[in-house]
Order: sequence, then structure tokens, then C-alpha cells
Amino acid sequence: MNKKTTFKKRQKIFFLVSLLFLAILIGLWSYLESFKVEVKSIGGTYKEGIVGTPRFINPILAQTQTDKDLTRLFFTPLLSPKEDGSFDNLLVESVEISPDKLKYRINLKKDIYFNDGVNLTAEDLLFTIESIQDPLTKSPLESTWKGVSPKIIDKYSIELTLPRPFGDFLSLLQIGVIPKHVWSKISPQEFIFSILNTKPVAYGPYSIKKIETRKDGSPTQYILKRYKNAVEQTNIKKISLIFFENENNLIKGLKKNKIDAAYGISPKLINKIPKNYTVYSEKLPRVFALFLNPAENTVLESKKIRQALELAIDKQSIVDTVFFSYASEIDSALGNMNFNIPYNPSEAEKLIEEEGWKKNEEGMYSKEINKNTTLLSFDIASPDIEEMKEVAEEIKANLALIGVTVSTHFYEENNLTQNIIRPRNYDALLFGYEIERSSDLYSFWHSTQISDPGLNVSLFKNTELDVALEQLRTGSDNTEKIENLINAGKPAIFLYSPSFIYAFPKNIKGASISVTSAADRFNSLRHWFSKTRHVWPFLIQ
Repeated sequence: MNKKTTFKKRQKIFFLVSLLFLAILIGLWSYLESFKVEVKSIGGTYKEGIVGTPRFINPILAQTQTDKDLTRLFFTPLLSPKEDGSFDNLLVESVEISPDKLKYRINLKKDIYFNDGVNLTAEDLLFTIESIQDPLTKSPLESTWKGVSPKIIDKYSIELTLPRPFGDFLSLLQIGVIPKHVWSKISPQEFIFSILNTKPVAYGPYSIKKIETRKDGSPTQYILKRYKNAVEQTNIKKISLIFFENENNLIKGLKKNKIDAAYGISPKLINKIPKNYTVYSEKLPRVFALFLNPAENTVLESKKIRQALELAIDKQSIVDTVFFSYASEIDSALGNMNFNIPYNPSEAEKLIEEEGWKKNEEGMYSKEINKNTTLLSFDIASPDIEEMKEVAEEIKANLALIGVTVSTHFYEENNLTQNIIRPRNYDALLFGYEIERSSDLYSFWHSTQISDPGLNVSLFKNTELDVALEQLRTGSDNTEKIENLINAGKPAIFLYSPSFIYAFPKNIKGASISVTSAADRFNSLRHWFSKTRHVWPFLIQ
């Protein structure tokens, strides 16, 4: 065998051994790869469409839904509600409560920094609370913080003293903190005019990357970037909030893929949501009712008449025809179905006739009062909002069927508040209130709230109810008694609780959409993700 043949043979053996070694390496690599696990990765974008534009991206001034949505992204609250009713301590290490429940010590986390690099301390929290309480600031939270005395304990601790026990006080700590070193340079009466309301110095999970505007300066889009030093660390790298003038344009944005998600869509538009979206829906803690004002129309003084009106209104029809079943029929002040009051127009007519009313030639009830023929009639005042206008007209049609005459009047929001609600200038008011906690009932039903700025819009007064509401605020669980007392008096006809509708992209994972107030949909934002990577388990922190 010559040297050339031997060399070729050696080459062949080397090649085969190398090939075998490579195969072993590939097999070993594949085997090790099989042990890798998929984990969330930072990256991706999320674009949400919102109707309206922000004015106050500020936890003490936010009023509209758009304000509150953006505020939640810029300002992490002290506490955040969880689905089980407890709270996440987002900004605080702990909350210490005295045995008499009059003192709350808030111990802040020490490593929270505003996005201008300044450390968040108890001084900022004190300034926030005092700004809320200052009437010159015009904070919508002022009434809920009235009587609370704040005092600094140390750099990161503050003590809040209550004038009396308040069982739901922890829920008031769902507020963000504004930076004293910035806002203290502005007088309280000038707060509402500050540019900081649209370009905030904050510390939440996102900060401003870019604001796109129209020629008139109004924003069309906020493009946000992850704030790397935030206490709420998120996975979505960029969020864009795009503002639309109305819901129809919002739906067009979904169809044209200009946005990934949309919140607060009307039920009548749900069929226009493209099929490639997940639709979340859940009952909101909002109570809509027809509040009756006997002081303005004596026809409504009779309890039997008020009972008859409720029996004659087909609530389920309202839920089905106006809200396409994206609402729930209710019959109680907390938005529950406790009393199973049926739709029974014949029983309604019977109750009306027991009060001496008779149908005239037109089939409408009338009665001789002080030698004058008086129709059984009243006016309904309502916000000039499409869904509520439809509800008012449904009520009008229902009552006309049994012979009750109703006129409907619709008002722009500010006009309704200033000229109708505040002076209590209505026979009946179609209106809704939000119940985030049971103690909220105090504001709507205690007799001290009958006059403006109180919200007892039925002018309902009941001593036993007042006592029960006061006990509820101190922690007593007597909501059943309260609902029974209100139902017995029939000061309002409870109609429905709406459901939220949220079109959400299927590529975003980890979302848990449970909503008390609309901005709560961002409470699980730190768990959202669209990008993943594979790593070995020992590399996972």
C-alpha cells in the first residue's frame, strides 16, 4: 500500500469521526435545548384607541375617563385592588392601622424615583394629600379626603388620622403621588392651567416618548416608552394611546389596524368589531336609576304611584333593546337583583286606580285635584347621551301603555349639572352613580346629602337609613338593611348596570381584565407580554 492510498484512508476516517462528533454535538445540543423554558421578554408595541383627549394627566385632578387612563400609566397608585378584594402594595412597604382604626401609618418604599431622578418621599405624599384638600386646587377628590389629618413621621412614613373610623379608608389610597419639588412652585389656583397636566413628571411604568398633535395643538397620540426605574416593571416596550373624536371613528381605527385595542365600545357597535380581536365584557359597578323628586311634582308623593311606575317599566326590554344584553337588570341601590320586582303593567294600573286616578277618553290617567283636572304626568331629565336618551324614550313608551304621560328633556353635561341637578330642578332624573365600595352609598342616600353639593338626588330622608349609612362607614356590614330601607321607600326606580366592552388583541398575553373603574384594566399591565425567549431554568431569576 503506497503512501497516497494511506493518506486518503486517513482522510476518510477523520471525516467520518468528525461527522460522528458533529452529530453527537448536535444531538447533545438538541437534548439540552429541550430543557429550555419559554419566558416573557421585553419588546413589542401596544396601540389603544380612546374617545376623547386628555386634559389632566394628574392623580389629583383627573376627571374624564381619558384623564384617568393616562394617569394610571404615568402614576402608579399607592395601593391597587386585586380580584379577591385585597390590595397590592405597589408604592408602600406596609400600612399599619391602629386598634381604634383612626390612625393609618403609610410606610413608602425607599427606591422610587420620579423620571427626573428625584426620590419620592413622604414629603411628596403629604403635599399630594394637602393639595387634594385645598379648595383652591379644585380636586374632584376633595370631599373624600375631608377631615383626614396627615403628618410626616420620617422620610418615608406618614400618619393619617381620621375624625372617625371609616371601614373603606384603604380604598382611598388608590391614588398616585405628585412631585412636590415641581408642583410647589405653582399656586393651587393655577394647578388646572399647568402644562404639567399634559407633560407630567411622574414615576409610573411609562413616560412620554413623543406627543403628536393637530395644528391647533390638541393631541392626537401619546407615544410612551417603558420607564426603566419604575416600581411596576412591564414587558411591553412601547404603548401608543390614539385619540378619536367618536366611537364610529374608533371602530374604523380597529378595522384599518391603526390600533390594537379599544375600550368603552357601545353595545350597538359590537358587531362591527373585527373577528381577530378578543372581546372582554363584565358588569360595571354602576347603578342607573330613575330618581324621583316629589318636592318638584306632587304626583310622585304617593308611594303606590311610585310602585306602579316601577311595575310598568320593562327593564329586561331596556337591557335587550338598548344594550343588546350588555347590561344587567337591577332593583337595588347597590346594583343587585334582590327583590325580584316583576314587569306587571296590569298590577301597576290597579295601584294607580286605588289612588283615585281614572283613564280619560285618550286612555291617559287623570284626576280632579282642587277642582282642576290633572293628568298623571311628569318630566324626565336626562344627559344628552345616545344610550340614555334611548332608555328615557323606552320608559316613556312603557308608561304611555298604561296611561301615564311622560315628557323627556335632554341636556348637555354641564347644563344638566349646573341648571338641573344642582338646584334639584326636575320631576325625575335619569342618572347613574358608581359604587366602588359599599360605603359610597352614603353620598347618594344620606339626608345630609340632599342639598347641593350632595348627591342625594331623590331628596330621600329616612332617620333609620341615616344611622345605617353612618354605621356602614365605620365598618358595619349592614348593606342588606340599607337596600331594604331604600326599597321600602321607593325614592328611585333602579333600572340597570352596564357592562364594559373591551376589544383586545390576541397577540398580547398575560392580561387579566377585571374592572371596577375603567382605568383598572391597566392594573395587570406588568403581566402583559407579546415577545418571549427560551432560556435554561437556572438562568431564570
